[in-house]
Amino acid sequence: MLRIYDKNGFPPDSNYLFLGDFVDRGKQNIETICLQFCYKIKYPENFFMLRGNHETSAINRVYGFFEECNRRYHSTRLWNTFQAILEILLANTRGASYTFGQDVVVDVCQKLDLDLIARAHQVVQDGYEFFANRRLVTIFSAPHYCGQFDNAGGTMTVSEEMNCSFQVGTILLAAQLTVSSPE
Repeated sequence: MLRIYDKNGFPPDSNYLFLGDFVDRGKQNIETICLQFCYKIKYPENFFMLRGNHETSAINRVYGFFEECNRRYHSTRLWNTFQAILEILLANTRGASYTFGQDVVVDVCQKLDLDLIARAHQVVQDGYEFFANRRLVTIFSAPHYCGQFDNAGGTMTVSEEMNCSFQVGTILLAAQLTVSSPE
């Protein structure tokens, strides 16, 4: 997380939107979620957090966050406190494993007058990956995910002119790419 801030700027100098799954994505989950909460409290107009499925007790109890809280603090009390805080964030009601094709992405973009849909939650090899003729991008910022994958991590920056660029790498080395609007 600190590498992302080092590369892209710390709040409030840079605005952030996190697409969920703040925990269960590697080591130091407690420090990561605490830092996110602190930035949200201190800079509410510059820092936004969407709730992913790993911010639900049913998921993070199984995928590591519960175990980390219990192992490090010898109690479930901290984990329960985090769950109460995470409940404040709006829940994703879609359920798990909803699949969609290129036709659906193009249709949604046309109906909502969107150039690009950004999503997360899925490991991609190069930190980001386009789909549906560059109308959808998957961004995954955890490099070497849980020590089990050899993936790069990526972030997307949106300029004031609405141009997108991507920072990619095992330690987020810069690689730039501009997304052009479809004609």
